[in-house]
Amino acid sequence: MAKTRHFIVLDGLRGVAALAVVAFHASLMVGFQQNLPYHGTLAVDFFFMLSGLVVANAYEERLRTHRIQFLEFVKIRLIRLYPMIALGTLLGALSMLGHVHHLRATGGLDPHTNATYPALVISLVLGLLILPFGPLGPTLMPLDTPLWSIFYELFINFVYAGIVRFLTRSVLGIVVIFSSITFIAVAIYAGDAGIGIMDSEFFMGFARVSASFFIGVTLHRLYRRGALDGMPGVPFFALTIVLLASFFVPKYHGDVIFCLACIFLLYPLIIIGGLSDTVADRWRPAISMSGRLSYPVYALHKPIIDHLTFLHRFHGVARIGALAGSVAIVVIISYAATLAYDEPVRRRLGTRIRRTAAPIIS
Repeated sequence: MAKTRHFIVLDGLRGVAALAVVAFHASLMVGFQQNLPYHGTLAVDFFFMLSGLVVANAYEERLRTHRIQFLEFVKIRLIRLYPMIALGTLLGALSMLGHVHHLRATGGLDPHTNATYPALVISLVLGLLILPFGPLGPTLMPLDTPLWSIFYELFINFVYAGIVRFLTRSVLGIVVIFSSITFIAVAIYAGDAGIGIMDSEFFMGFARVSASFFIGVTLHRLYRRGALDGMPGVPFFALTIVLLASFFVPKYHGDVIFCLACIFLLYPLIIIGGLSDTVADRWRPAISMSGRLSYPVYALHKPIIDHLTFLHRFHGVARIGALAGSVAIVVIISYAATLAYDEPVRRRLGTRIRRTAAPIIS
């Protein structure tokens, strides 16, 4: 019980990372010349690593001892993630429907999107099936772009559940080394560690998610064995500052090395620091809420932002207020969707399987 309590720090950090991703996408909407924070895409690698840690913590022993079967695990993960996937996809379809209608009414063209009704319908069907390559555009999930990482996360979750009985210490080490070397090579070749979002980067994305996810599994194994017990605790707010600082480092030519250093050095250390500390009681409700909303915020923020077309009207210093306002709107709508839709649906679906508890993972 004591060790599980430490996970509240990681829940809070996940919420911080989710807000950074919201700001990353909203910044261009309000008129900034480039995304802020500059390296917001690194939050996805942090999410993948947390996924490996938390999924292993929740399910590894039960999967290895056959107390939970593979298909049951698949149902649990889909129940946890699918309601928000469906809602985000539908919200994205509504936004794109307005865009397609406007283009047809004005005779305009969109050079970046195949904005036609047939492409919209096909992309909607594929999105609801959690399948990539919707024909609307060049991203894997064109109706709700951030869902590209959820596709990869579900894939690696299922792979892990299928092979976990064979993941001895040496085998896991080989998997981590192989996936890490592959990702490093692919990232250096592409000149960018933020790969996987585009159709053309589809296979590269598997290397990206595998590296971070299995590092997270390794951290769980070390934590479970007590190998991290001697590590000094780091306060939540100090970890938050370090994590945010990694996102706000300006981009520069060839900064793929910086990104890889964050993924393979800094983020494991941040997670270790989060495992080695607890939170003061007065901060626990707020930090718990941050973790609770991290996935809804991540899954819904892009289509919500796409609907906030009035943000284009802000200029100068007002853009900062508009950016903060857009983040607040996303959080409020995500919270409402969590209470009124996501949690009730998951409770209802959860009664149909033997175990209903699932970790909150973005």
